[in-house]
Amino acid sequence: MLKQLKMHIPPIGWWYFSKSVKRPGRKLLYRLPEYENPILVTGCQRSGTTVLRRALSQSYELSEFWTEKDDELEGARILAGIKNIERSGRYCFQTTYLNEYYTEYFELQLPAKVIWVTRDPFSVVRSMLYNWKRFPLNELFNACGRNQLTDREVEKYKRFGVIGISALKRACYSYNGKLHQLLELRSNLGDDVLYVVDYEDLINNPDRLRQIYEFVDLEYSEDYGKIFKKTGLAERQKLTHYEIDTIHSICSTMYEEAMRFVS
Repeated sequence: MLKQLKMHIPPIGWWYFSKSVKRPGRKLLYRLPEYENPILVTGCQRSGTTVLRRALSQSYELSEFWTEKDDELEGARILAGIKNIERSGRYCFQTTYLNEYYTEYFELQLPAKVIWVTRDPFSVVRSMLYNWKRFPLNELFNACGRNQLTDREVEKYKRFGVIGISALKRACYSYNGKLHQLLELRSNLGDDVLYVVDYEDLINNPDRLRQIYEFVDLEYSEDYGKIFKKTGLAERQKLTHYEIDTIHSICSTMYEEAMRFVS
């Protein structure tokens, strides 16, 4: 009997969330209106959103929900209504996973703060290629990157699927697709709601985290910045010349455009 019951317990990883929770008609931010003045940290995957959420969640003024291995996944399940927690206090959630559901940000009908983290494409793309499994890369590409393909690449994609597009280009186009979302957010959300920060600036400028704390109306302590380490800032040196040239040709213009909105 116990074995039979265990068979009905669903897995809770990103694969299950992607295949069973993310579907048309379901709001991924369904439970967000139940939280008081929430903070949402977002941006392109592999850009430093996880460490920023954790830096903010050090504040004694915020409640913490993190009890599992993956705090973004746990927060995603909470906001989608899959997991229940006590809704007391103020919370900070990481919402990079919204991907093609990003228009839910436009429906915010309550006091909320959205922080978008940008990062140079060389670091992000390299991390996607060498620190990520292919499932999340393919999911991100299908959700946000495939509309960036050239006409010739579209035909290859239709014929062969994701294997028709190199992993390098999948990562590049996914990066661009996410930054296109930032441009839309910038057009739809006011300066009082959206704050854009570049990861390298966050690492190198000790005062930047203080400014973010001020934006979200939290008291700041210099100890909060100790969570950041000056790592990953030389990812370009680990890329091949071909990878550097490809990333530059596809992503640099988009990154420069996004940097115009850094707060």
